[in-house]
Amino acid sequence: MGFKEDADFARFVSVGAIGTAAVADHLRGRYDHQPIELERYAMSNKVWQTKVKRLRLPDLLCVRCGLRVESRAKSKLKIMLSHSDTPGREWDAGGMRDEDLFAFLMADIKQDPPYCGPPVYFATGALRASITQAKRSAPKAASEGSEVTLTWPSWVPAKRGRFVRVDDEDRIVFEGEDGKVQRYWHWRNWTGPRFVYSKRGEFFQGDEKVLAGVVEQESNPVCSGESWDLVAALRSSDVVERFAAVKAAGALQHPGLIGVLSEVGENGLALIVHGGVVLGGARPRKSPSGVGRCVLLGTFWFHREGHLRDAG
Repeated sequence: MGFKEDADFARFVSVGAIGTAAVADHLRGRYDHQPIELERYAMSNKVWQTKVKRLRLPDLLCVRCGLRVESRAKSKLKIMLSHSDTPGREWDAGGMRDEDLFAFLMADIKQDPPYCGPPVYFATGALRASITQAKRSAPKAASEGSEVTLTWPSWVPAKRGRFVRVDDEDRIVFEGEDGKVQRYWHWRNWTGPRFVYSKRGEFFQGDEKVLAGVVEQESNPVCSGESWDLVAALRSSDVVERFAAVKAAGALQHPGLIGVLSEVGENGLALIVHGGVVLGGARPRKSPSGVGRCVLLGTFWFHREGHLRDAG
């Protein structure tokens, strides 16, 4: 497996972590979700030495409704995703269901503090439905893992302005900051359905707003509330669903889940090694108890099962 240069890797990780934190704040503040990290250290760049690169997991999980969200922050905003033909490394791998969301946003880590633009959300199902529109790049260098990028046609205006309308000649009409009316016609070259991601009269900042594209937008991803059956999820045959439920149980610390968490762990393997609870090869200083102990046991079961090791 190839690796990026240290400086590039640090920059990409930092942009990703800052963007994921911004998406979590946006989902919490505007749409009433209660997001936690599903992907280990998705909002931090300090412990990637223990991350297994070949595994894909969504970045965020709402512990109320079970929604999974993958964040994609870029210094230059695009609807773009990394992809590999290796099983488990596809762009939509890692348990992304049709209703789960991808969030795209601009992140500028050169500013102090770093700045992120507003996220735009697309359901995984909408991206899958428009996959034939995505342009596939040449493979990256072996030093970058030999992946490709998939880029869906979209338009991000370079300057601040205001969306006016789509005119009779199928051009996007917008007004620049100087009051000059301009028209964007290049989207007529896109095949298939096309969408404008802005309301009439809405202002946008340059380089941080996807104004149009070929993927249908999820414009109002409001949390559906306490609609996720955690007990059923903990007993699910789907490994990502079970893992997500264990993570959620750890965050919620609900005493009513102790029994099913113990059941999940004890059905997976012998849990006591030399008298101590073991999680991924590391023994706690003292045996945890209650929900915390059960969460550790459940997580270790996934490690031993071989699907999600090093994703505690």
